[in-house]
Amino acid sequence: MKHFLPLLLLLFVNISFEALSQSKKIGNQEFSFASGEWYKNQDGESYKIDTEVITIKFKTDDIGKFLSKYGLSIVRKSPNGYYDIQVPKNLPILEIAEQIHKESFMIESIDVNTYGEYSFSPNDTQFSNQWYLTKIGMVSGWDKVRGNNCTQIAIIDSGVDIAHEDIGRGVDTYDNLWRNIGEDAWTDPNNPATGNGIDNDGNGLVDDWRGWDFVNLNNDVRSPGNTHGTRVAGIVSAKLNNNRGISGIGGGSNNTGLQLMILGAGELAPSSAALDDAILYAVQNGADVIQMSLTVAQTAAIDNAIQTAINNGIPVVCASGNNNTGVSYPANNANVIAVGSTNQNDQKSSFSNFGTELFISAPGEQIRSTQLNNTYGDSDGTSFSAPQVSSVIGLIRSISPNLTVQQIRNILSSTADKVGGVNYNWDPNRPGHSRELGFGRLNANAALNSIFPNINGLTLVCTSGSFTLQNQPPGTTVTWSSSSPSGLSINSTTGAATRQNNFNGQVTVTAMINSACGNTNFTRNVWVGVPVNVESIALGFYTNQPFYVCPNTTYQFNAFDFTNIPGTTYNWYTYNNHTIQSGQGTISTNIRTGNFVDETYISVRAQNTCGGSSWTDALLNQDFTCGSGWGFSVSPNPSSDYIELNYNGAETDILNYEVGLYDWNGQVLYKERSNSKKLRIQTSSFKKGLIVLKIVSGNKSETQLIQIEK
Repeated sequence: MKHFLPLLLLLFVNISFEALSQSKKIGNQEFSFASGEWYKNQDGESYKIDTEVITIKFKTDDIGKFLSKYGLSIVRKSPNGYYDIQVPKNLPILEIAEQIHKESFMIESIDVNTYGEYSFSPNDTQFSNQWYLTKIGMVSGWDKVRGNNCTQIAIIDSGVDIAHEDIGRGVDTYDNLWRNIGEDAWTDPNNPATGNGIDNDGNGLVDDWRGWDFVNLNNDVRSPGNTHGTRVAGIVSAKLNNNRGISGIGGGSNNTGLQLMILGAGELAPSSAALDDAILYAVQNGADVIQMSLTVAQTAAIDNAIQTAINNGIPVVCASGNNNTGVSYPANNANVIAVGSTNQNDQKSSFSNFGTELFISAPGEQIRSTQLNNTYGDSDGTSFSAPQVSSVIGLIRSISPNLTVQQIRNILSSTADKVGGVNYNWDPNRPGHSRELGFGRLNANAALNSIFPNINGLTLVCTSGSFTLQNQPPGTTVTWSSSSPSGLSINSTTGAATRQNNFNGQVTVTAMINSACGNTNFTRNVWVGVPVNVESIALGFYTNQPFYVCPNTTYQFNAFDFTNIPGTTYNWYTYNNHTIQSGQGTISTNIRTGNFVDETYISVRAQNTCGGSSWTDALLNQDFTCGSGWGFSVSPNPSSDYIELNYNGAETDILNYEVGLYDWNGQVLYKERSNSKKLRIQTSSFKKGLIVLKIVSGNKSETQLIQIEK
């Protein structure tokens, strides 16, 4: 009995191999090749493909025949009629899916599946009540950055409950509160009266370790009666993923996040006299963003302080106001990023101030945040829209601290979502701007994506290449390295790379950004050199097994290497009296008949622009059972308990035949000889999946695939 593995080749003779390219489209599904992997592209994201399971919805009831044709098996069926289909390991799934897609008369749809990723979902107990975080794309944004203690957000407000469990120490070993490093620490970090009474940094403010109250002129930045500032601070940097409370946008991840510089401007009401001093203090002490959710009457001193902040590269963010009128001051100052409010339907909140000065909007209704005395609650108002914008700017600056104020404004305006059904083309001089929502509703994930670094360069290096870092933060340096310096040497400063020692294989290139806040690594996988040896010449056909061919028959061989190198092609060769079309793997056999066994080899090697792999050979032998079948039918198929063989041919042909059932490893499941026109074989003990049935009598044979179901 000859080994059955060649049957798989016959099942795939109609599948042509297409040389790998950088992109592919199957129906409306688009795929691209990057860093040694194929990805499915959708909604601006790339997802690594599942190379073993495709999903098909059939038009035909003859699914068993279809599966037999392609050598596939069922993994599961959904109640809605979608089949998850197992593809044998290491086969080129995109080529298979492309061929199946052409059979529109049999299938309604085919999907190549992907592996996604679980977006970061914080364990904070009240995260589910923070609808606005999902709305602005923050859940995806956290996959990139979650805040660090190198970035300071000045909260100019009513004061903050610095002992709150989700802002101060609480039961954690850390807090998200800024410290003035020029001042000695308080003995009790929650009690401003425990300072040493000395102006250690000489700025005229005694013990301003946690900030300063510019109305009461002391270091007590707490707010015993007004929860406003505590709500604002929690939105910006309540501790993230610390298993309690809410999730602050820049709150870290069970470690320090954006640092809150608390500056009091009046507990009961904001004081315009104190506001300019608070702004200047933030500038002098290195704030990266100034956050204000307040309105006061305009003064020249405040305008001057805002201009000073802008001159020092510090964005100033302010709530637009809650009277459904024009944007209030200081938000209407041309240098300020004025923020309006939207509801859960992405429409302008009824109370939100609007107008030509409005820059952007963010959710502002039922905003869950921290409150006094370790409590939490919901609030409405542009006061709680603005800190969302401030914290996203803080995250942007934690990635790229040297961006200018104008660059940050451009990022926010170009990535905001055009929602609300409003007119974004009212002013030809400000394309994309509306009076109701500014440039749109904040999209945190898109804003972070636009500046997130990634490596550009070759995916295939033959002798040399060069890599650069897109979106390298201004003012930072990059150190380059290779996971295999002996295979790909890379200049640590310039990113220029050179192949070493005729190396062939995959290498990971790393760009390490060096900044004052520490080092961050970004990686890219590349292929160096020629393809590795071709590992298989035919779908499901291993080169250590002889393949039996019939005379005067054309076969389509499919070569592939499992490294998925971009631009791979194949060079074919065969011997003796056989012909092959160069580069296509189509061979026409001309093996002599009779008792003499003629054999030959078919050879292939993979090539790319760097060169070629070694040759891989497959042995071809004459098959003496090449005749057509002679009248057996097999049912049921699929089978769960038994199969029945029925013979409908001439009586004289039934002399003595052999029936064999085999699993995919070639192991015999059942074998017997018979001369009966009907034969029933029990299959209940067989495992679920495909098995091979072969009937042989003299120089005649029939082979079928049987689907075993349970």
